[in-house]
Amino acid sequence: MLETKRADGKNDSPKSGHFFTAFWAWHDLTSFLLALAGFTLFWSIVTSILIKYTWYVEALGMVSLLVEATLGAPQLITIDILILLQVFFYRNNIPSDMPYESAAID
Repeated sequence: MLETKRADGKNDSPKSGHFFTAFWAWHDLTSFLLALAGFTLFWSIVTSILIKYTWYVEALGMVSLLVEATLGAPQLITIDILILLQVFFYRNNIPSDMPYESAAID
């Protein structure tokens, strides 16, 4: 059930060796939900075993904080850097007849 479908129609299973290279190529919702349930179950068991250790709780909090903090990175990379580049390239490109300059008081 945990198989991914390639473009040529063949399935990649964990036994074929191509499972990790095509991990996000889900061909059905059931495989995705099964992998998500397995991931959740694994980390729930690990957390229930290690919850009594302060270092684990702090590490788990730090990882979750870092993951949440990086959610804005794609927006920063695409939009904000493009805005900064526009400011850099067009900062000296001012039109000669600006409306507010024509009514200047001498």
